[in-house]
Amino acid sequence: MKTILFITSYCGADIFSRVSAKSKKAPNVSTQTFNGSLYRGLLQIGKRVRVLSYLPVSAYPGTRMLLIDRRLSSNRNDVDLIQFINLQYIKQLTIFFSALLKVVKTLMKRSFRESVILCDYMYLPICLPAIVVGRLFRKKAVLIIPDIPSLIINYMGHDKRISDWLVRDYLMILDRVIGFFDGYIVFGSETKNKLKLKKPTLRIEGIADISTQESFHYEPGEFILYAGSLFEEYGLLELIDSINFIDNPFMEIWICGAGALEDMIRRRSSENKRIRYLGLIERNEVMILQKKAKILVNPRKPSSEYTHYSFPSKVFEYLTSGRPVLMSKLEGIPDEYDPYYFKIEEVTAEGIADAINRVLKIPEKELLEKALLARNFVIQNKNPAIQATKVWEFVSSIK
Repeated sequence: MKTILFITSYCGADIFSRVSAKSKKAPNVSTQTFNGSLYRGLLQIGKRVRVLSYLPVSAYPGTRMLLIDRRLSSNRNDVDLIQFINLQYIKQLTIFFSALLKVVKTLMKRSFRESVILCDYMYLPICLPAIVVGRLFRKKAVLIIPDIPSLIINYMGHDKRISDWLVRDYLMILDRVIGFFDGYIVFGSETKNKLKLKKPTLRIEGIADISTQESFHYEPGEFILYAGSLFEEYGLLELIDSINFIDNPFMEIWICGAGALEDMIRRRSSENKRIRYLGLIERNEVMILQKKAKILVNPRKPSSEYTHYSFPSKVFEYLTSGRPVLMSKLEGIPDEYDPYYFKIEEVTAEGIADAINRVLKIPEKELLEKALLARNFVIQNKNPAIQATKVWEFVSSIK
């Protein structure tokens, strides 16, 4: 049986909580959720997986950790932390050399004679060791591409301590390096064409993390919830302005998350009592809030280029909540999801409000029926075992 050597930022809930507590900017929860779900799914279907974990931390002082070593270990035999010095530029070099040594050491073991390397992101310090050592030991290397880094940087910016020319050169090198992988797992409908991938490619939208979604039903409150990153491209400005056009004068908009618009949203919430900003809260608290919301909203702009090359993890999170979901139709969302959510036809303040008013007129019983159909669809078709089986069959088929 083949063994998967999974080089990933997944580190387990205990370590992730400690890292988050020491970070000025919260680590990416959706990436951690996907990687954790894939790992658990592979174990669930009886496959052997070895995890080499590079912690998802910002360089010091962004994360108040100078040395990442075994003292952070979760004491699990199947997860091995890649050690590094967490200073800008030194961090990337030490991750590369540490990962290189660990991959060599792992593949030299007899239990890894039949194995495949799986990398969870387009990050040079882990992609290069995977390719170099994979060639040396004649192992296939597969890359997961949830989104396209250059587009994410365009929309969200990058660390200002790093010069623009260095970022440009890094992305150019990365674009060339990915061509050496033997296969790809992509989230977006157009990713393969955008990156001109010529090797075998599997498209999955992600994985529904059903471990945190209990079936308990709460009585819905008088609020519409947005939970996620706070960026202008995600339609947050239009969502906030939509409060002025919602017919129900008691309905509120609650927002939780972090991002570039935090200060603006905090200011707007102080000016309008119907807008509540809850800040960045624990994921378990978010799950409970989602079950209590009248409507869950995701107003991303379909015109944004990056929507062609990714699948919003928020879609799975919302659909498994058991509450009605309102969002715009994005290029990266397959048509099979259409029956399970309400659509925002136009991402403007008036357009979002019109969609909200339309949903609010529907009886609660009908809303709940549609929400439960959505929940069942995702749980039955996009759960960790189902998606991990697709991944396993794909990586096993690469010759």
